[in-house]
Amino acid sequence: MKPIVFIIMVFASLFSFVATASTQASETVKIQKVNQQKWDNLKNYVLYYGRVQQKELDILKKYDLVIIDTMSLGADAKEKIAYLKKHGCMVFGYFSYYEVNKRYSYYPQIKEEWFIIKDGKKWMPWGTNYSVSMTHNEWRKMLVELTKTKVLDYGCDGVFMDTIADIDNPNIPNELRDDELESLDKFLSEITKEYPQNYFITNWTLKFTLPVVSKYVDAICWEDFSPEFLTGKSKRWMEKTAKRVLSYQAEHGFKVLALWNSDEEPEDLSSQQEIMHKFSKEYGFIPYCCIGNYEKLK
Repeated sequence: MKPIVFIIMVFASLFSFVATASTQASETVKIQKVNQQKWDNLKNYVLYYGRVQQKELDILKKYDLVIIDTMSLGADAKEKIAYLKKHGCMVFGYFSYYEVNKRYSYYPQIKEEWFIIKDGKKWMPWGTNYSVSMTHNEWRKMLVELTKTKVLDYGCDGVFMDTIADIDNPNIPNELRDDELESLDKFLSEITKEYPQNYFITNWTLKFTLPVVSKYVDAICWEDFSPEFLTGKSKRWMEKTAKRVLSYQAEHGFKVLALWNSDEEPEDLSSQQEIMHKFSKEYGFIPYCCIGNYEKLK
């Protein structure tokens, strides 16, 4: 081999190595989570969907993680989120992924064939909300975009993915559930690839959805983590479910947020909270108790 050819080949190899290393470094930057150290050291959180003024901000800023509804913050939502982040909070925004309401601004964009039909009519798993199927590619793409415009563009670090647990609803037919689980897997893959720097929490995904969501999300929220179930006949089920959750956690490394919403403030609230906190600590969960449907702060 002639010297000049050899030199050219060496430089070409070197250039290729540098380019590859540069690409890998770039990819590493892309998948780096925001506020990773804060997330790793998360000790407490608050979930609150009510209106936020300075009084509420002064309470919320005491928590490591604040989960709020960006639509309830008003015209200065971005400023309020920036205020919380300035005081060291991670901020996650609420968004509903399986249920929609007619009052939502994007409701008119939802096609009729996207709704889940049960017994010949649109399925309403809760209140006046309709459930929309993720089996439609267009709807999944819209959800990815709505996650940005309704949550992340406000400056949120992550998203609280509500209503995913509709797939666990016992009233949904098994054949329909299977299709939804397959589509949920696709969707979570799509959205986590689209927003790799952000965090995702799903709600009450303890049964059919757990094997799917555990591969993608950063945390699951165990709703209805009531002391009533921790001391009564449901205790064995709670313990069995906790161990199942822990087995998936050991494989995938997500956090578990325990959430108890008491409709009214019981006289023995402190002792009830102590029971909840004790059980949570035993399993390494992060607990929070709220009073009044997530719209009151104490």
